[in-house]
Amino acid sequence: MRNILTKTTLKLVIYGMLWSIIALAIARIFTPLTSFYFKDIVFVEGLLMLLMSITSAINSKTLGMSFYILNQVDSQYSTNKYFKNTEDKLFNTFNNVNLHLFLNWISIATGGFINILLIFIL
Repeated sequence: MRNILTKTTLKLVIYGMLWSIIALAIARIFTPLTSFYFKDIVFVEGLLMLLMSITSAINSKTLGMSFYILNQVDSQYSTNKYFKNTEDKLFNTFNNVNLHLFLNWISIATGGFINILLIFIL
């Protein structure tokens, strides 16, 4: 169990460093094209990576259809049926999708955090 946790943490750090290197390469390309400093571009990229990872980690259910259903006579039954149907579809979709650790939101957040830390080191 401890070995699996160590491997997962190591993969997260490695993929976070890979995301950071990609962001540094993009910043290196944009520095001569713009009037901004390299540190400023890296900092903004780090913030964007953190915001992307936070927003991708949010999981919510849609409520739009439930407000439409509330005006009906059997609204409670229809709402429960609708949510059960969407929950089943969502669960089946997530079971069929194979998410790789490289695209995981934690590794993107790690890369953004590394970029922000690099600004204070540079």
